[in-house]
Amino acid sequence: MKAMMIIPVFIAHMGCGNACVFCNQRHISGHSEVPTVEAIKRQVDDYIASGSAETVGIAFYGGSFTGLDSAMQVQYLSLAASYKKMGIIQHIRLSTRPDYIDEIVLNRLKAYHVDLVELGVQSFSDDVLKASNRGHNANAIYRSIGMLKENGIDFGIQLMFGLPNDSRERFLFSVRETIRLAPKTVRIYPTLVLKDTDLANDYQNGYYQPPELETAVDIVATAYAMLMRAGVNVIRVGLQATDLIDFNGAVMAGPYHPAFKELVLDRLVRRIFYRFAEKTKHLSEWVTNGECFESSSETASEIFDETIGTTARKSTVKTVWTVTVHPDLIPHIRGHKHQNLNQLTERFGVKAIHIERCEHCDKTVLRISNGNTFEIYRLYDEEVKTCI
Repeated sequence: MKAMMIIPVFIAHMGCGNACVFCNQRHISGHSEVPTVEAIKRQVDDYIASGSAETVGIAFYGGSFTGLDSAMQVQYLSLAASYKKMGIIQHIRLSTRPDYIDEIVLNRLKAYHVDLVELGVQSFSDDVLKASNRGHNANAIYRSIGMLKENGIDFGIQLMFGLPNDSRERFLFSVRETIRLAPKTVRIYPTLVLKDTDLANDYQNGYYQPPELETAVDIVATAYAMLMRAGVNVIRVGLQATDLIDFNGAVMAGPYHPAFKELVLDRLVRRIFYRFAEKTKHLSEWVTNGECFESSSETASEIFDETIGTTARKSTVKTVWTVTVHPDLIPHIRGHKHQNLNQLTERFGVKAIHIERCEHCDKTVLRISNGNTFEIYRLYDEEVKTCI
């Protein structure tokens, strides 16, 4: 049985009177019709009939819920609250803009027992917010979070990397602020250029350039590790080709990948490999300016179930690594299209890597040995335990 089942109700850009440069919510949600109360009721009933979970929640996504006409808010919340009163669901959440929170809104949310409000924060940098035409500054974010905390309503934060005027430093500042504010949940999305947006016009006219996929993966990997290390619940990394976005010609440019989070986890494992190789002096090439090299080699093309082996063509070092991990981490040892294995052979001079599956091991721990050195790494930590 699932721990939690979320029933997503998309309100398709309803309630938002702003026009952010990146936003075309009809493309993002894949929905453009206004849902009726009857349609939502049918959807909830269908979800309940099709599965079970320890906790079931209704989530109003895809727009700024608290910017809806108050009568419409009451209709939607009344339906959700009725399911909660009957014990059919246990959780109600919604998404909105930080500047759409006030005392009237908070009283309404409390009256209908809303549990969590996800805020489309995107950035804590005033420069980024202004360039993205968000319509508010960072003070509005701090104010709305403070009000939600004072009223006992949990909050989530959505961050975007790669917005106009964004940078690695500004984005990681937003991550640090997020950690400091201690949200219940966090989502991280790379900025994509969608058709019919101001950002699309800027892109076509040469005023905006989205980050490359490799850059986005590298910086989001750092952010993800920071958040996880701080105990923040990151519930989404990257947009997916699901009902949350319509990729049928909507995306013009940007660091989209259908398995973006998997690339992020691959990158974190690769960083551990670099650290172990440096520690054990088997690194034949290192990094420049803090950025990892990407191998174009197809060396690591022969993959076996338990033992992954290949001969390094460039390095004279012939060493074997043994990596003990939970089975969930094995795909990330290999990496997307075996990129991590390519790095092991081309950059590290590793002749073979033997994977030992450990069902009872922590899913974030890697134990690596080369016969002489044994080290324990945590996926999100900087600390390393060493036994030589």
